[in-house]
Parts: sequence; structure tokens; C-alpha cells
Amino acid sequence: MTDLSSRRPYADPEARREPVRPGSSGRPPAIRRPGPFLRIIICLLILLLTGIAVHEIIRNRPRPQRKPPQPLSVLVRVQTVHSDAERVVIRAMGNVIPARRITLSNRVAGDIAWRHPDFEAGGRLPAGVEAVKIDPVDYELVLARREADLVTARAALQTEAGRQAVAEREWRVMGMDAKASAREKELALRKPQYRQAAAAVKAAAAEVRRAQLDLARTSIRLPFNALILETAVDTGSRVAASSPLAEIVCTDEYDVRVFLPPDQLGWFSPGATACVRPMDRDKDPSARRTGTVKRVQGDLGGNGRMARVLISMADPLSLDTDGEKRALLLDDYVRVEIQGRRLPGAFRIPRAALRQGDRVWLADAENRLVIRPVQVAWRTPDSVIVDQGLADGDRLIISDIGTPVEGLPLNVENEAPEPKEAAPGGPDAAARKHGAGAPPETRGTSPGVREETP
Repeated sequence: MTDLSSRRPYADPEARREPVRPGSSGRPPAIRRPGPFLRIIICLLILLLTGIAVHEIIRNRPRPQRKPPQPLSVLVRVQTVHSDAERVVIRAMGNVIPARRITLSNRVAGDIAWRHPDFEAGGRLPAGVEAVKIDPVDYELVLARREADLVTARAALQTEAGRQAVAEREWRVMGMDAKASAREKELALRKPQYRQAAAAVKAAAAEVRRAQLDLARTSIRLPFNALILETAVDTGSRVAASSPLAEIVCTDEYDVRVFLPPDQLGWFSPGATACVRPMDRDKDPSARRTGTVKRVQGDLGGNGRMARVLISMADPLSLDTDGEKRALLLDDYVRVEIQGRRLPGAFRIPRAALRQGDRVWLADAENRLVIRPVQVAWRTPDSVIVDQGLADGDRLIISDIGTPVEGLPLNVENEAPEPKEAAPGGPDAAARKHGAGAPPETRGTSPGVREETP
């Protein structure tokens, strides 16, 4: 067996130690630290390796699958529209004028002996009442003279009749029928004289009749129920024949004259109902009246070349209703709504729901925007009547959209069953009930358009 100790001269730890040099402390020498340049190199290597490791981690990490972006929907409000026989209402302005206005005048001259106490401006008198009396004395004397002339003429006729009878007896006694001509016989029997006397009686009777008329005409009576606008005479005034005595108008009927564009005349006909409201009493229910279209005047008047329509207003002063309605005043400025003809199968929608270019926005079954052109038959400040382009059940968008694009996703705010009954108070009340959150011009509903409520 080989002695290992002999082969390893330094197996002994003590033997591997270096001999201690003279002057040393006997400790092992210290490890030398790297210099600054080496430290920089080491740091750069560490950073490089770290960056490579991070890059590999990021490059090899599991990537999530990209999903397509979800389109944003727009919040809108809708109304469900239904067709109906919509009536066209023609709105206009007009003024009240008298239906009958005359200048009251006299037929005979004389002095005004008496006038009615209400025969003054603003007074009202019934038809047939005596308004003014002219002194009748002169005309009574003339009548008496004419009556005397008539008596004289009748007496002359009777005298001539007696003379004619005597002439006939003499003619028969003398037997002149065979000898005389027809003309000679007529003269012999005094027939021309008799005809002259009979004509004098007729003339005298006519003069009596004329004198009676002149006497009756001293009493001036009103031809209709009248309102006195102004008078020109008073007691003691002397008037000539045909002098103006007063300006009067009939109180049974007033007219409202309305100016309309000629293209609107085809929407109504004479006899159509019209609602009239004075401008200064627009909110007073007692001031609202109902009239009928009387006729369309045959020419265009005014600087705007407008057609003139007359609307008849019966009992304008409320004399037959015990003052339940406010009286209309002449020259009053009024609002007029003429009930025109109906459009079957039409839709009435808010004016604000009609977009530029006569288009509407609809929400389809998938709640996407549909832009559809429509045909407008009638326009008002608050609503329009559409006769083509809409169908029953269409959901009309009444709110605004910033950028309307066909197919835009929509979020319908009030998608709910439509109410069976309209809000009490008519369209205005419905607008107040359902109009929250909508633009002011789109709030409310109109006949034929029912608004869905949430």
C-alpha cells in the first residue's frame, strides 16, 4: 500500500503555509478590489442582461384577444304616431267691420221737430222705431189741398157722366145711328170729355197719395236694429231733402275681414266654421265667438296682393244672450281660425320633429336611426300635417341628435306602451304632462300623435 503522505508533500495544512517572511505580521494577504473602470463595465453588463431578460418576458407574455369597440348609443325620446282624419286649420288676423252700414237721410225738407233720446252716438234703437220727426204742418196742409182737388175731380166726373147720359137719350130720339160715323157718334155722346174727367180724378188721387207719402216721410224710422255711430242733426235743425242725418250700422250681424294668401282658399268653402278671438282679450273665454265664412271677395287687396275673406258674426253685441259673451267692437283686431277640410289618413306631428329638408327621424325595431323624407300637406307654428312618408306605429324621434347618421344606435328613453287616454285639458295639458326632458318646441302631443310615456 502506497503511502499517500509521501506523494502529497502539501497534504498537511501546516505544510502548505508559506514561510513567514521576516518583518511580516504573519496574516494572509488581503483580496484586491476591482477598479472604477471595471465596476462600470460590470454595471453595464448587469443592466444589459436585465434589459434582455425584461424584453424577453414582455415579448413572450400571453397577449389578450382584441375586441371590437362597442358603438355608443344616443339617448332619444320618441312618439308613436297614428293616422287620423286631420283637419286643416287656417290661422289669420282680421278686423271687425259692419255687415250693413248706411247714411240715414230724409226724403222731405223741413225743421227737426223731435228726435229720439237714444238718437246719438253710441245709442241703439230697434228696427221701425221713429228716430227723427220733421215738422209735419206744411205737409198736412198740402195733403188737405190735394184731397180737396180729388173731391172736385170726382164731382166733375159725376157731372160729365150725367151729361153723357143725356146725350145718349138725345142720340136715340134723333135716330142718328144710321147717318153718323163712329167718330161723330163718340163726340156726340161726350166720351172724350168723360175720359178726361176720369183721368183728372186719377191725377188728383195720385196727388193725394203723394201728399200722404210726404207727410209720412216727416217721420224717419230705422230700417233695421241699429247702432248709432254719429249724428248730424238735432232738434230745431233745418234740413233739405236727402240731407244726411246719421251714420248707422246693423247690430244683427258684423263681418270679420281676413286677408289670406290665394293658395289657402282651396282648403275651405263658404259656410265653414271660424273661431274669432279679440287680440286684447285672447285669454278671456267670454270673448271667443264662432262665425261662418260668408264669401270670398272677388279681387286681391292690399299691398301684399292677398285674398279677402268675409266671416259673418251673428249677434255681435250679445243682445240675445244676456251678456254671456263679450261684445265685439267695430275695427277690433282679432285672431281667426277657420276650420278647413279634413285630410284622411294623415299624421299630425310636432313642428320641431320635422327636420331640415322635410325629413323626420325614426327609431326602427332594432333601435337604430332611420332618416326618412316626408310630404307635408299643412304647416302651423306648432305642428305639421304629413300625408305621405309615415306609417301607423312609426316611432318618431322628438328630441335632438347632435350628428344624425343613418343606422346610429339609439337608446329610447320612453319605450313603453302608449297611454289609452290623452292627458286632460287637450294637447296643451298633454305637453305639460309629458314634456319634461324634451326641447320646449317638441313637448306635448297633437291629435293623431300619441306620445309614449315611460
